[in-house]
Amino acid sequence: MKQENLVELIYNKDENLFTVLYDLYAKSLFGIIASQVKENEKAEKILTEVFTDAWNSLDSYVESKGRFYSWLVEITHVHIYDYLKMVDKDGSNKSNSFIDLLKDENTPETIGIQEYVRKLKPKSIKIIDLLFFKGCTVSEVCEKLEINPHMLPLENKSSITEVRNLLEV
Repeated sequence: MKQENLVELIYNKDENLFTVLYDLYAKSLFGIIASQVKENEKAEKILTEVFTDAWNSLDSYVESKGRFYSWLVEITHVHIYDYLKMVDKDGSNKSNSFIDLLKDENTPETIGIQEYVRKLKPKSIKIIDLLFFKGCTVSEVCEKLEINPHMLPLENKSSITEVRNLLEV
């Protein structure tokens, strides 16, 4: 099916669209997922989540920003990342909190850092805390902060840039 025909189905919310999308892209997306997630059952679950997320987010697809398949692959990578992040390979406990650095307690690890953390925007503090200290998945962060999953990478990059600028790195 040509991109133009597919886009027309998307914008018209055609009733056969889900079947068309699944038939066109399921094998390819499953291959991407299976290359990272070795358990077939988990890979199939992720594929279902990808199609559900894509279906619920069809309104956010903008043809001028890229092909539909690329958009689906991006959603797929977000779900793979979430899964892999959830699987704790090294057994570490990520229960520390970035927000704890704002407390007045001075420990060897926090001396000098508090002044920088206090200068960050509240949203940046929350994003850094959830992603890097609490080990939340992208989906969890988006849900907690009410951010569109496709916007979180930009928000995260902005937060990291803010930290770099404060540290003059």
